[in-house]
Amino acid sequence: MLVLDSSTSSLKKAAKLLRSGHPWVYGEETTTPEDSPKYANGDIADVCTEKNRWMGAGFINDNSKI
Repeated sequence: MLVLDSSTSSLKKAAKLLRSGHPWVYGEETTTPEDSPKYANGDIADVCTEKNRWMGAGFINDNSKI
């Protein structure tokens, strides 16, 4: 699971864009909780707000900024 990171100034913008159908978030707008399972590039991750509201799912790619 990826969580939209409230320490970034763009959290509200990212959540708003996702709600309006924007197809991606930037890596610097997310964190991975410590209790999340290990992942590999190409895995699918849930994207949630820090209040655990599901925003969508997508592929993980550490080689991309989005």
